[in-house]
Amino acid sequence: CPTYMSIIIVWNKALFEAENLPSLYELMESKEWTWDKMREIAQKATRDTDGDGVIDQWGIGGQGIRHYQRTIASFAVANNASPVITVDGKVKADITNPDFVAAVEFMAQLHADNVTAYDGGYTLFNQGKVAMDVCHFWEISQYQQGVADVGIAYIPLGPKGTEYSAVVTSIPIIAIPATVPDPAAMVDVWASLHPITEEYLDAMVESFAAERATDINSYELIREMFYNWRSVASGPVWGCFAWPVNQAGWDAISNAVTSPAAAMEQWQPQIQAALDDILRQ
Repeated sequence: CPTYMSIIIVWNKALFEAENLPSLYELMESKEWTWDKMREIAQKATRDTDGDGVIDQWGIGGQGIRHYQRTIASFAVANNASPVITVDGKVKADITNPDFVAAVEFMAQLHADNVTAYDGGYTLFNQGKVAMDVCHFWEISQYQQGVADVGIAYIPLGPKGTEYSAVVTSIPIIAIPATVPDPAAMVDVWASLHPITEEYLDAMVESFAAERATDINSYELIREMFYNWRSVASGPVWGCFAWPVNQAGWDAISNAVTSPAAAMEQWQPQIQAALDDILRQ
């Protein structure tokens, strides 16, 4: 199920209420859930709660920053951009597109604002010390270990974004080797054993929603996300093909050693070469 691998926002509803922050459900309803609003909320939520001079509550959790590749790709989709596009039948890296660069700049700005808890996991959120995080849909239950009332939301819209959607960065597939005798027949056998009917899909949606929803809003949103998603090929760009360059590059961006635009210009030819090689185009 693609939705299982969707990138979404989780938020601590009790913390939002305690800090007098606006409900993300209401912001989505009014189309005000944007990058700027996410940054504003993160800044307001980040503070020293006990007066010892040390920040102990954060706007954004570490999971989204730790997996910066998928988070940037998701922000890009919410800004009507993508790390790769298809031109004349060939896959092209499009990371120098200003709308994609804007997503990297937004991510870098959150880092510069010092609103993120770099715990790299779910711990601080479950301790009630984090307002929001960026995660996979399947991770929702991990955030419910210590926080009973977890809300969910779409990735906020960028300046060029128009419609909310869940963002799928990877899709599980089942493959049958072409070397088996009569592969077409094998496909038919598998399909007969695992029929994907409307009833099957509806039961799957209901199961997902019932297991993960904490209120009527999250229940309805989970059901909506099952059909309202967009995919983005983040792996070829941010993954194994050029990981050392990506890690070093992101460190340089997040520490303001280089600008997002300059980094994208540097990465573009390397990533394009990797795409051409792996796709033999």
